Amino acid sequence: PHSAIKAKPKERFMKNFSNIKRKTDEEIEEAFLHRETRNVRNDATISFRDILYEVPQEYIKKKIVIKFDPSNTNELYIYNDNNERLCSITPKN
Repeated sequence: PHSAIKAKPKERFMKNFSNIKRKTDEEIEEAFLHRETRNVRNDATISFRDILYEVPQEYIKKKIVIKFDPSNTNELYIYNDNNERLCSITPKN
């Protein structure tokens, strides 16, 4: 038994195990996305790692927050100020 908690650490952990909330795989993946800000050009594109991505026209001349998985940049995600995913964007053909 641990002197401060008067129990074995495993027993103390298991006592409140039902209070632990498990995140979904999607929530965990989203938590580790990288974040950057980009300015949308007049032709509704952004440049990211020397590749042009098409962006919805409503974002022309605006700053947007993109999140991405650094190991797969074939799809980026646009987020709003409330950290909600708005849409995904892909490289321009």
